[in-house]
Amino acid sequence: MNKSPELETALLAARRAAAICIAVYDSLVDAAAKAGREPVTIADYASQAVINATLRAAFPDDAFLGEEHGDEFNKVLSESQRVQVVDFVNGSLNSSFNETDIRALLTPPDGISGRKWIIDPIDGTKGFLGKRAYAVAIALMDGEDLTLGVLACPNLSIENPGELTDEGTLFYAVRGAGAYREDLNGGESVAMHAAPTAPGDPMTLLTSYETGHSNKGLFADVVENLPSPDKTTFGLDGQGKYGLVADGRVTCYFRLVPEADYREKVWDHAAGTIIVEEAGGKVTDFHGKAFNFAGGRKLNDNRGIVVSNGVTHEALLEAIARTGWDSQ
Repeated sequence: MNKSPELETALLAARRAAAICIAVYDSLVDAAAKAGREPVTIADYASQAVINATLRAAFPDDAFLGEEHGDEFNKVLSESQRVQVVDFVNGSLNSSFNETDIRALLTPPDGISGRKWIIDPIDGTKGFLGKRAYAVAIALMDGEDLTLGVLACPNLSIENPGELTDEGTLFYAVRGAGAYREDLNGGESVAMHAAPTAPGDPMTLLTSYETGHSNKGLFADVVENLPSPDKTTFGLDGQGKYGLVADGRVTCYFRLVPEADYREKVWDHAAGTIIVEEAGGKVTDFHGKAFNFAGGRKLNDNRGIVVSNGVTHEALLEAIARTGWDSQ
């Protein structure tokens, strides 16, 4: 595909942020020691600052919606953490920013272009800390429409979904131009297409790895209700699940967070949604409603997530409805 300036810049930002996440992951995360939130906090802020700096340099009139905020930089991080964030950002950008500069990068001004970048500097926090999968997610909205999505997945295996790799994958899509993937470190772009799996064919179904992120009992009930006699299931951290659906490696991903009042955050799904849709798949909530990404920080109009190859979507919604989930 011909890569627009927006896509080229988003890919650059995602690669820069992924490199920081890999460096923190390799040097500071110790899953066995239960290292707590410190490593992911450093990576979150450094990743978001690098993404914001890269995008703002190219598109200064655009707005930004990200998970991290400048006003929390001093409140949440210790002095030593702030120093590490500054060092990671300057190392990535070959810059000489100080803490004040980082706060400014994390608090971009309101845009005037009508476009908004939606950013998740680390999607899959518990996966990151647990030495499992995670992703960097960037999406672009123009008015109320998603127009671009990029997912950098530093350790997600394409050939063996559910396993980890040292190579990493970059998924991306532009509205009307299809969905693609390439190695995180660069290489040939490969067009992606959701699998042609029908409801009665063998299916691979994903949900979130963490119990608190998905009602595992409901997931099992839905799987049992599907007509396929051959079903493989597993849990996975991060938004890379969308990429696996888009690339035809798995049939679908769905989840419902157990808390009835929980509403999904837009940055956890925006990039993945356009990538799946451009690959021929479908994304809705448990009622079959499309996500409303223009409603603020959360998907307040939606409950549950169903991401499929498209062919199986109605069968999934019917299987979900048979559980009586909405009345539980």
